[in-house]
Amino acid sequence: MYFSHIHIQRKLKGDGRYCLFAMPCRHASPERHGSGPHDSQRGIERREFVKSALAIGGASALSAVTGFTEFTGTASAQRSASVADRDNRQHAWTAYLDTDARGLAVPPRHHVLLFMNYQKNGEPSATDRLEMETALRQLEEAFEWSNDGLLFTTNYSPEYFGRFNDDVPPGVDLRPHQDVIDAIIVGDEDPTPEPFEILLDLASDNVANLLAAEEALWGERDELNGVTIDATFEGIFDRPTEFPARRTGFVGGGLPREEFGDENISAEAPLSMGFQSVFEDNIPSEDDVSMVHDQRLGADSPMPPGVFAQGSIQHVSNLSIDLDSWYDQPHEERVERMYSPHHSPDDVGETGNELGRTSGVDGLPMRDVNADDDVARRAQADAEERGVVGHEQKLARARFDLSRRDTDGESDGGHDTTILRRDFNTADIGKSGLHFLALMRFNGYMVYVRQAMNGVEFSADESIPNDGEDAINHDAVDIDVEDDGFLAFITALRRGNYLVPPLTLRSLPPANATEATLEVKSVDGDASTGTIDTTAGTVDVTVTADGEASLDPAAARRIRFGPIEAVNRGGGAAPDSVGDGDGSRDQEGTEEQSPDGDGTDERDGTDGHDGGGHGGGGDDHYPPWTWWTDGHDEMGSQASVFGTHGWDDDGWSWWWEDDDGGDGNGGDGGDGSGGGDSGDDDEVGWIWWWDDGRTDRDDGDEDGHGDTTETETDTATATQTATGGDGATETDQSTETTTAGETTTDSETATDSGTATENATATETPTETASETETGTATETPSDGSGTASLQFDVDAAGFGADTETAKLLWIDEDGLPVEATTSVTVGTDGQGG
Repeated sequence: MYFSHIHIQRKLKGDGRYCLFAMPCRHASPERHGSGPHDSQRGIERREFVKSALAIGGASALSAVTGFTEFTGTASAQRSASVADRDNRQHAWTAYLDTDARGLAVPPRHHVLLFMNYQKNGEPSATDRLEMETALRQLEEAFEWSNDGLLFTTNYSPEYFGRFNDDVPPGVDLRPHQDVIDAIIVGDEDPTPEPFEILLDLASDNVANLLAAEEALWGERDELNGVTIDATFEGIFDRPTEFPARRTGFVGGGLPREEFGDENISAEAPLSMGFQSVFEDNIPSEDDVSMVHDQRLGADSPMPPGVFAQGSIQHVSNLSIDLDSWYDQPHEERVERMYSPHHSPDDVGETGNELGRTSGVDGLPMRDVNADDDVARRAQADAEERGVVGHEQKLARARFDLSRRDTDGESDGGHDTTILRRDFNTADIGKSGLHFLALMRFNGYMVYVRQAMNGVEFSADESIPNDGEDAINHDAVDIDVEDDGFLAFITALRRGNYLVPPLTLRSLPPANATEATLEVKSVDGDASTGTIDTTAGTVDVTVTADGEASLDPAAARRIRFGPIEAVNRGGGAAPDSVGDGDGSRDQEGTEEQSPDGDGTDERDGTDGHDGGGHGGGGDDHYPPWTWWTDGHDEMGSQASVFGTHGWDDDGWSWWWEDDDGGDGNGGDGGDGSGGGDSGDDDEVGWIWWWDDGRTDRDDGDEDGHGDTTETETDTATATQTATGGDGATETDQSTETTTAGETTTDSETATDSGTATENATATETPTETASETETGTATETPSDGSGTASLQFDVDAAGFGADTETAKLLWIDEDGLPVEATTSVTVGTDGQGG
């Protein structure tokens, strides 16, 4: 029996009592059906109403759910992790999930899939990229990164990348939907290729969290768990409201039985076909599905994914399941078709619970290249002799040793499967279905695994070359399709392929990075170019690039340098100082503070959150595009920059430090003139400006905002002076004129004067004009992006070892556009870098 509302169970916090409520149709409101959540006449348990609410969606559903349950997993919870604590992977979920009695990760119980298209023509704008990133970071501030809080990934289709003149790096194996559909030939299936550019996958154990996240993203909430919501997807993406753009689902013990009202499904089964499908030997690690710089597809040469390293490829399909026919078979036959004819009901138990951590049986592993025998190798013989072959048995043939294909050592070794499943059941299609989500390094792996599933015939060399002795090759065997795993009981309705970018590029990423050249040389040593002397302590790096991206370090969202693996994973060193591209130093102690894709506070030291005029103490979440310099381990003066949740919304935000390690000071927007003492001597100061273009300047009260005062015209001018270690003095003067309701024009000129002999590069005399209306749209005139920058990094922080390594610099500019450069360096401790 299928209800017109969707049943999605969740284990509610609290006293465990059920509220009774009915919502008979998608468009009904709670007030029209019964007296409220405690109307026992409706006969539907509280958790069943929560299930209905997720499928219905919207403000009414959220309001009804939060009437009797609370949000869970706030960002202050113990398991909360700042993005900097995570690898540079959106799909890094496993460490933040609960585990079952076997010690294996338990997936989030509820999902919402939101399929979207970018509303505007051409390439995404920097303004929209920033707005999207800020909106996502607000969710991370509101909820902890866990199954109790909220997990999510953004995914981009080949159609999205078709907006760009550049192609994605050749090592990114992202295939057109139809190409994969054509390569997976299954009977008379004719799945629809997904027409959407972007997929946002939201997951949580709490339905209320998911509904609230949706509402916040489209501007239907001003606040969420104490976090002000002022960045949204409005005007960037149309809001998905119904299938196929909006999809929901569930996974976990007991959910399928309750959802589908089918008593044939075990009360303990996590999926509707009744069996456990997650085992230690059939689920790869996140390492094994993350793209790496020297990844290989089969025996081919390395296929570097460029700036998308540490991302992944996700295949998404929507399947229907014929549960009636499946459960017409006795339990013993279902066991054989799910696992293998070598698995008995006693071995497996009701749901696979007796198998434990692995899927083998009676000392016979499902797949083990080092064993004399395994279940996978018997597939052809079982089909010929027993007339039946198991689904898991067939899939196990597609496992191989990833370490033979990837020389980076990130594979966890062993005989690994190639895809990490994160699928869940659904009733979106009005019957039992499955949203199949699978992460992988290469789209070709999906074709490879599906080849193993489609029948007895299988060749490991056909789509993924495998020249090892452990390769399995089976001939076709003529058996009934009903006995060929569960192939006869599922049908693919829709398919799509998506790139899951790394965290640094999760918001409207470009198709590729600007390629740059890199020159590396140790400082205070005798090392020549291309060498790093670890005893020197620091290393000079000069980067040169032409293209759309800017090489203005003072505006960069993120700069990291180090061994290629470390930088790709989010590590490496931030610059200690930056120069003019000719070897001179402008200032000491450069560190990014704007949203850099890892979404976190990256400063050293934690003093000074209470600043004069801001009051109330600060927090660890800063608005976009603010950047500071420091050259010391602690920084007390940051209080002058930020308050509780308030910034100088339309004025100057600044910090300075004199050469005696003096105090920091604040700007007129928040009147934050106090601050703690700075922590080091001989540092130079910076002044900078930030404006998010959304609100008028506040006069500064205890919450950091002050009383809002609208003005017809605001004009602010400031002069910044920095003295470099070479004696050069740089003076910048910037003037801003803002007229309420009209356009905003920024102009900045920079001049250098002093005793230094070097000349400033073009990047030191930037000119930027922008016009912005009250609706938030903006037209920007970017710089040409060409230029050279010199930076200095701490060798220990960068993490270089002693040997020849590939060094990488990743630079994400103020528009969110990446620049990357690599070079081979020799590392040593003998004063010559090697």
